[in-house]
Amino acid sequence: MRTPHLAHTGRVLLIGIGLSLFAGCYATSGSDQMTKEQRLGYYLENSLRYYDLRDLPRAIDQATRGLELEPRNERLLLIKARCHLQLDTRDDILTAVSILKKHPNQKDYRVRMTLAEGLERKGLLYDLAADEIASGERYTDEADPLVAAEAMRVTARKNWTEAIGHYRASTQLFTGGIESLNGLMRVQTFLGQDADALETAKKLVVAIDESSQVLRVRLRELESSENDSWPIQRQIYGNDKLLASVHLHMSELYHAKGEHLEALGELDEVLRLDPDWPAIYSRRGALFLALGDPARARDAIVHFMAQSELPYEHPDIQRAQTLLSECDSQLEAVDRANQIGDGSQGG
Repeated sequence: MRTPHLAHTGRVLLIGIGLSLFAGCYATSGSDQMTKEQRLGYYLENSLRYYDLRDLPRAIDQATRGLELEPRNERLLLIKARCHLQLDTRDDILTAVSILKKHPNQKDYRVRMTLAEGLERKGLLYDLAADEIASGERYTDEADPLVAAEAMRVTARKNWTEAIGHYRASTQLFTGGIESLNGLMRVQTFLGQDADALETAKKLVVAIDESSQVLRVRLRELESSENDSWPIQRQIYGNDKLLASVHLHMSELYHAKGEHLEALGELDEVLRLDPDWPAIYSRRGALFLALGDPARARDAIVHFMAQSELPYEHPDIQRAQTLLSECDSQLEAVDRANQIGDGSQGG
């Protein structure tokens, strides 16, 4: 399974549902002498507050207390599932999926989106287990470990296929949702559906751009009124980082198709957003070399090695050294050919 690059960069593309989407919280100071409705509001407010503080066990506790009063409360179920998903252990992921599959409102795009992410992560658990079994790191009762590993991979693909259905449903319920498009692109890549992933990535780029345009208008309004603009600036920054990562992923998808010029164009977009990302220069070097331009390839690789803080023995540095040697060999071959050509003309 070819995992997207972006799944390895701090899980930057994994969903972070903004719980500000949940409206109607109650402001209360304690749970004594409250009506049932007030107590529900109290537990909802507490669960949201603890979620914001990333105290997820306490957020789950408060949501659970509220669900004891009203087991089918839609917001508390979603918050509780989201907290389990953020904890990201095997048991927590399975718990989140179980909660969301039974959620009473399957027409809420947030429910379908979060369920899709849970299935996505569940698939990753099985895929990782398959790799560990195949390599001998994990024990299996099966006589043939490779058979057991393949069974795990089949289960992973089933979960990802189911996730695609929920991500698509979420995008239909809420058109242009960044988180849903992001997740759909990832899972399509996991399943080797590169053409679909590329089309989804293009839609994701549009959605991020539109979001940033709205945020920049809001930022100008806040700056003119001297209100605190930092939260908006932070959202714009987050959009730019995500957009750079999506362009990088698109570059990889184009490269896999052998469309090196398109791949190079996507890297140009990455550098426009984040010019100090050293690894991008190494990738540009490899693409220039594939396009038959060893001189520009060499310049890009030298730039990467000068900017990178990786140790010499790191695989990326070693690959860069190999590329650099290939560039030098090609440039020397060009020089020899030019010298022979000059000699022939002189004769």
